[in-house]
Amino acid sequence: MKKILLITMLFTFVSLVSCSSSDDSNPVDSIKDLVLTADNTGIVTGEIVKFTVTVDGKEVTDADIYVNDAKSGYEHTFRTVGVYRVVAKKANSNNSNTVSISVTENVITEPEPGSSSKFLGKWTPQDITVNFNGVPVPGGVLAYPHQAKCDKDMVELLASYQGIYTSHSETCEVTKQTQAWKENGNVIVIPIMGIEIEANVTEITSNSMIIEIDVYKYKALVDLLMPELSPLIIKGMKADLKLVK
Repeated sequence: MKKILLITMLFTFVSLVSCSSSDDSNPVDSIKDLVLTADNTGIVTGEIVKFTVTVDGKEVTDADIYVNDAKSGYEHTFRTVGVYRVVAKKANSNNSNTVSISVTENVITEPEPGSSSKFLGKWTPQDITVNFNGVPVPGGVLAYPHQAKCDKDMVELLASYQGIYTSHSETCEVTKQTQAWKENGNVIVIPIMGIEIEANVTEITSNSMIIEIDVYKYKALVDLLMPELSPLIIKGMKADLKLVK
């Protein structure tokens, strides 16, 4: 009887040890850490941010992404200015690190109205060629009357359609006059000596321009620039003014 009892107890002990060994061969999987990254963390309104989630260096695509506690996706469009906290979550995993996305206003700067104009730049008057009804006038090729030993006069045409005419006195004192300038095809209106001159652009390159002016119409300008020629001006007389950059 004692032997039977001893054998039974021994069998029970062996069975318990065997079960214990079997349980040790299937340990419970450890909880993993999620790692969240974003392709951009400083953006403007309307931009899309793409998120990546990894576990032990391997990318996973079944995590849930939360932007300020609201469930989102692996791509999110941020439409409002602010700072957003983004976290990834997944069952049987620790929540990821927090990624902050800073969103600023997307300010679109409109180009100035005349920014693409071919007439923009600082133009220096150079030569004047006078003709009468299309026929060159003898001796009618003149140099623009810049003041000797001074910087040359200049007209600057800005994209804002403001024109600045810079002139110099006999003592090289600088005077600047600002007026609007206009363009309509190859016709421009530019300020010279405070007078709005309408001219037809007959030739233009990257660094030179020739404009045709009705001299008789703008006799007042001749009175300012070359008063000695004023008595010679008659109706039908025009001049080609060359300007260079």
